Amino acid sequence: MVVKVAVDTNVLGYLGETETTLKKSAKSIKKLNEEINNMENAHAFAKLICSNTQIKGIIPLMVAYEFTQAPKYVKKRVFEKWVDCFHWSNNITIYKRAKSLKLPSTLSHLKQSDMKVVYESSKLGCQYLITFNRTDLRKEKNKRLIKSEFKNKLKISPPEILSPDEFINLLYIPKH
Repeated sequence: MVVKVAVDTNVLGYLGETETTLKKSAKSIKKLNEEINNMENAHAFAKLICSNTQIKGIIPLMVAYEFTQAPKYVKKRVFEKWVDCFHWSNNITIYKRAKSLKLPSTLSHLKQSDMKVVYESSKLGCQYLITFNRTDLRKEKNKRLIKSEFKNKLKISPPEILSPDEFINLLYIPKH
C-alpha cells in the first residue's frame, strides 16, 4: 500500500533554504534556531520521501501556484535537488473545485486558503498533509471540527495534518 502525503508550500520553502540565508532573515537567535530546526526537519522528511517507495509525496496544484511566489534562490534549490522526489499534481478539475469551494460557516474562523489546500489534498487521495505554518489546522479542536464537517457536509475524509517531524515520528517504530 502506498501512503499519499500532500506537501505544503512552507515545507518546500525550507528545502530551498540554507543556514546562511536563514541567518540573514532571522530576527533573533531563538527564531534562527527554530528556522534551522524546521529546515532540518524538512530535509529529513524529503529524504524519507525520496528513499521510500511506499510513500508518495504530492504537491497539490494550489500549493504549486503558491510556491511560484517563493524567492528565486529557494525555487532553484528545490528544483535542483528535490523536484524528482515529489509528484506535482496537474489535476485542474480538483484545483478549480478547491478554488470555488464554499465552506460550512462552522469553519469560517479558519483561513479559506488553508481549508482549500486541505480540500484539494483530500480530493487527491492524500492521507496526510505536511505543513509547518498552518498551525490553526493542527490544533486538536480544529482537527476534530474539520474532520466532522468534511465528512458530514462535503462527504470526503480530510487528511491528517502533521508537521514533517510529527510525520517522521509517526513512521519511526523503535525495535524492542
